[in-house]
Amino acid sequence: MLSLVAIIAWFGVAAQLYLSFVSAKPGATAPGILVNTLSYWTLQTNIFVALACTLPVVAPRSALGHLSERPVVRMALVVYIATTGIVYGALLAGLWEPRGLQSFVAMV
Repeated sequence: MLSLVAIIAWFGVAAQLYLSFVSAKPGATAPGILVNTLSYWTLQTNIFVALACTLPVVAPRSALGHLSERPVVRMALVVYIATTGIVYGALLAGLWEPRGLQSFVAMV
């Protein structure tokens, strides 16, 4: 189950980065696009979830692998992702109409 969540989360992160670069204004720099995209709480939360689900699978004996399996870390991630979903659904979803890949990424 962790592997599936990790795959979905990493896909969402990669797709959002791709969409940010593709839709960037002319003259925007790669570092600027990257910093701007990574400044969003929604993407940061997806990265946290992706890491917490990836580390126990790929490095189960590492310190980070053990840390990400701790109940307090898992609970914090549940709170982060739930907060992200609630705020997005209640406040942000009505402000735009995503289409295509962006529509899927908005739900991830």
